[in-house]
Amino acid sequence: MAVFQALPRTPENCYLVIEAKRFGAGVEGALGQGKGYVEALGVPRDVVVTDGIRYRMYAGSSQFEPVAYANLAWLKRSAGALFARMQRP
Repeated sequence: MAVFQALPRTPENCYLVIEAKRFGAGVEGALGQGKGYVEALGVPRDVVVTDGIRYRMYAGSSQFEPVAYANLAWLKRSAGALFARMQRP
């Protein structure tokens, strides 16, 4: 899924790519597909991978380094970083 901050839906207006896997599948192996979508856009964008419970964000501007994580079943204070980064710029 591509999340846009404005219309038209152009690569420049995309600010986040989300790759969703089936429930319980985990998020560790999903980055490759998300990176492929960002590479197709041609502009660096963050990628969030999720299985509906676990969410991991990777920074597109720094070679997809992991930058935030949240597990909705075991929510910790550090999950706030993920939700803050996902907010519309």
